[in-house]
Amino acid sequence: MRDSVPDTTLDGGDMQGPPILDPEDTCALLPHPPADREFDAKWKRLMDKGRRYNLRSKSEDAYKMYEAARGLCESTCDFPEATHYWQLAQSRLGFTNRRFGRHEIAIECLEAALKEMGTCKHYVETTGELGVVYRYLNRIDDAKDKFEAQYKKAKEIKFEREICRSIGNLAITNYELSLRHLDTAIEQLNERVETAKRLREALGPQAGDEEWIVKNLECIGHGRLSLCHSTRGDTRLAIDAGKKAVEIAEEVADEDAKRAKDSTVVASARLFYGRALLLGGKRKEALEQFDRDNECTAAISLCKEPSELHRRFLRQLVEARVNMGLLDEHNYTALDYAVFNNDEGSQEIVMDGLRQNHDEEKVRQLLDESRLRRSYRELFQEKLRPVLIHSRSVPDCFRELRRVYAETLATDEWKRKEFDDFKYMRYSDFLSCGCLQRHGKDSARLLANPCNGDADDDFVIFFSYRWINNTRQLPDNAEHAQYRRMILAIKQLLEQYQEVDETKVGIWVDYSCINQEDSESGVHALPMILAQCNAVISLVDNDFPTRAWCSLESLLVQTLKQSYSIHQWYEQVPLGHGEDGEGGYGSWKLKVASINEKLNIREKSLTVKDDWPKVLFLEKQAKLLGGT
Repeated sequence: MRDSVPDTTLDGGDMQGPPILDPEDTCALLPHPPADREFDAKWKRLMDKGRRYNLRSKSEDAYKMYEAARGLCESTCDFPEATHYWQLAQSRLGFTNRRFGRHEIAIECLEAALKEMGTCKHYVETTGELGVVYRYLNRIDDAKDKFEAQYKKAKEIKFEREICRSIGNLAITNYELSLRHLDTAIEQLNERVETAKRLREALGPQAGDEEWIVKNLECIGHGRLSLCHSTRGDTRLAIDAGKKAVEIAEEVADEDAKRAKDSTVVASARLFYGRALLLGGKRKEALEQFDRDNECTAAISLCKEPSELHRRFLRQLVEARVNMGLLDEHNYTALDYAVFNNDEGSQEIVMDGLRQNHDEEKVRQLLDESRLRRSYRELFQEKLRPVLIHSRSVPDCFRELRRVYAETLATDEWKRKEFDDFKYMRYSDFLSCGCLQRHGKDSARLLANPCNGDADDDFVIFFSYRWINNTRQLPDNAEHAQYRRMILAIKQLLEQYQEVDETKVGIWVDYSCINQEDSESGVHALPMILAQCNAVISLVDNDFPTRAWCSLESLLVQTLKQSYSIHQWYEQVPLGHGEDGEGGYGSWKLKVASINEKLNIREKSLTVKDDWPKVLFLEKQAKLLGGT
């Protein structure tokens, strides 16, 4: 099922636009009317949200929706059409995995979706999508077979849009098979452009998304024509076709401004136009097409979906000295996407480009940062989130979270180096210290045999607080104010949770649980540690809400509590006028934190300015960790 994503691939992938059918019309594809309206409505809501995320180039968010839609089908045995709905969600996951560059997984998803799927519009689209993945893996003959099948089935059911798309797919395949097929490719692409124009003219004034999709078909057709003309050395025709592609792409982007454009559409057109300009000796004008900050660049587009042809184009960009360090609208670089996709060829090419402006040490640092971001994505989205999604059916979700995290570190050498273990202090030990104790051999203890299922079921409290010592080398002042607040907060919390055994309470405080001599892995692990804690207590004062790291911790627990309702979050705040103090430690009270307050991390302050990229990335991951 390819009913959600705009046609944006650079050289033949033909990403799809919005649904062939709106969610309300999906039942037209099914043999019988849905028997379970609640299931039907929830599934359509998830798929539609995924579609909308795809339209805005938010593939990670879209993946989360499609995964939830598939899981809904797998958890429902008595819904008559669950298998068909599962096929459609599976197809979308195949497409999204292709966008992540995970081609083998994409093939598994798409082939599974096609099994026993009857001939319908979704079957035609999924067949074409499988051909795209084959082509990226350089299985050109297999790809051509799928594109021919796509064309044949589209003709059978009179699906004009897929006829148009399949012609383009066959054209770019002919381009790749041999230059002797260039004339055929150009002829097919001209047919695609004319078909797209005809489809657009036939649309009524209320066409909406359909007109947007058809324009993308025409745009990609012009872009590929530019590629073919460039290959033949016909510079004038190549420039004209590339310019036309950019004009249509920008027209589409202007129309799409209200719903956040998919900048990959524009990047695709700019790639081909820029290549044609380079061929014509217009390097300055070409770089204006390639170097676009805060949007998807040509280099980023190529790294998003690696293939041999894309790597060839990428090498040409490096030779033209294109800026490989630019960020897109999601704060990712070309190197980030190459690393996310595990494509070493693209990584090396991008790093060669980065070496034009940076020394080797800096390039290696950028590579390590990209790998760290990949590890965060994998831990958050592929390890912890699935456990949280099924938290209601897991007897002890926190035990399972701790086991999965520990097992991941034990089996992945890179992650083991980058992320600290989950360890904490016993409340009894914390109480006997009399102050915040610096990390040492006895300050925090590691879980016992978590990989064997023997993880403790302790009730662990995470403290989010501000370091108040003016030296910034110590978290507390001479009066131990923060420590005293923590002790009071724990007692206040245990009064509310009398079922919690005090001997089973653990405390996580950064100063005690992170190695202060070598804090990097502990700081890296902080968001994952928080997710494994039963409760979070924020020690709020006047400056706490202004701090970026404190706000990030608040955003993370807010997202967890909103989505899964298994974490507890409290704030210790000053007493109001006329309120009585308690505990003898000052004027503080414990209250349930609001999960509705909007937190804008960008407005906060940060002591170490170099931490901004990491903080903003973790802000995005925190939101992705949430539910649907």
